[in-house]
Amino acid sequence: MVCLCFLLHMNFERDQLLVEKETLQEKCGIAAVYSLQPNKDQLRVVIIAGSGVQHRGQNGTGIAMMTEKGIFAHRRQGLIRDVFPNEFVEEHTQATRWAMIHCRYGTNGGYDNENLQPITAKAQYGTEIAVSHNGQIVAINELAQARGLEITEGASDTTILTQILAAQEGSDWDEKVVNLVRQVKGSFSLVIGIDDDMYVIRDPMGIRPLFISQNDSNWLVASETHVFDKVGVNHVRPILRGEILKLTPSGPQILQEGHEGQGNFCDFEWSYVSRPNSNMPDNGNDSENWLSFSTFRERCGATLASEAPVEADLVIGIPDSGVAAGVGYANESGIPYHQLILRDHYDREGDGRTFMTDSDPSNIKRRVFGKLSFVQDPSTWQGKRVIIVDDSIVRSNTSDVINKILHNLGVSEIHWRVAFPEIPHTCHLGVSMRGEEELIAAQLGSDEQEIAAKIGATSVHYISHSGFIRARTGKMVTPENPREIFLVNGGCGGCVTGIYPVSKEGLIYDSREPEFSAKQ
Repeated sequence: MVCLCFLLHMNFERDQLLVEKETLQEKCGIAAVYSLQPNKDQLRVVIIAGSGVQHRGQNGTGIAMMTEKGIFAHRRQGLIRDVFPNEFVEEHTQATRWAMIHCRYGTNGGYDNENLQPITAKAQYGTEIAVSHNGQIVAINELAQARGLEITEGASDTTILTQILAAQEGSDWDEKVVNLVRQVKGSFSLVIGIDDDMYVIRDPMGIRPLFISQNDSNWLVASETHVFDKVGVNHVRPILRGEILKLTPSGPQILQEGHEGQGNFCDFEWSYVSRPNSNMPDNGNDSENWLSFSTFRERCGATLASEAPVEADLVIGIPDSGVAAGVGYANESGIPYHQLILRDHYDREGDGRTFMTDSDPSNIKRRVFGKLSFVQDPSTWQGKRVIIVDDSIVRSNTSDVINKILHNLGVSEIHWRVAFPEIPHTCHLGVSMRGEEELIAAQLGSDEQEIAAKIGATSVHYISHSGFIRARTGKMVTPENPREIFLVNGGCGGCVTGIYPVSKEGLIYDSREPEFSAKQ
């Protein structure tokens, strides 16, 4: 593999906020580079790294980098390749201590430039700070109001956090950062740049991912391990739950020790959000025991074949995140797998993920026709019994369109097998599930027969809670309260059970106080 020090010398071709009704939520991708000595190629490297998390956010992107003149930031709507073309890179290449890039997936609309990250601000005495955030901080308005800060209507949680940090009391920035992190609640993986230092932080529950690797005098931080593969870096380790790591010109310092173990890592990350070729530690942090998301999804498919067998002629996985689950189903069932539904990567809609195009959910169905293409061979479809395997059915916009197309092609039976359990609850920890009126499981009481009728399928079966967990861990802790099944097995499945590791009000879930589970 090519080392980062080589890539740092390679040629790379190629604040008022929008007013909204609710605080913005975010589920995004972060990448950052830090060097002991200012380096002219950081911008090029961080753009390469950022492309490895582009799938996590496609509404807009931005960079911030520390130059000899201070922080330079640039944020725009669009994909990385559009926002940072070759001309931009050539014009803005300069010696920098650190550089960070952020791909935003905003979940309440409002994708104007003012809402994009990294968020920058000036603190007391003119100190500049830059913040990149993946996740969602809860009860952030109350925290700001308690400090007497004026909040702009519609300000994102990241913007409010940055404002709080800029006004934070403390003898130095280490104290300010540590004190702030200990007060905020929710899901957050953070990269914060202040002067020549960079702080790398993960919330105590580990709800969102964050990793780091060192190569010589350079450090690379990213939301997923795929990024490190892209730039040829080995020896990756996760930022531990609750860890606060400071990168400085004299080397790294751990300001707060982290905790081993999964904590409450988002189970929807396992099923959908993360790239199939990224890895995640599930049983300890030894990289030899890490599990790829692709392998996990394949196990889910095999579990579905055991839980809900059906006679059929062929199995198809929906690109991209449903393909591995489809292969797993086919291998376990013995029914042939055929990739007869393809993703059109050259169509503008093929670049995106339909779940993330929810600034206008009514257009999602239209986008399916741009993203997916069907093999047009009548003999392949006519009279066939087809098993469709997908990562999830959340709103049913995509599945409804696919079924109509298959019926028009002459398919006789359509059986959906879904590799994530039914979702009847919203998420306040970073996934775009804004209201239960959008969720088909909430509308139909998680009744699989009614869901099948609604989307025009012969049958629908979601993977069981226990089957999903066993696919990940190979074992399972059975709680006294069945709704705690994800929490006690190192995950967060609040969108499935209605029980979250932390409430909207910032209260930590305690099984001894079950009434907390009713708080959304």
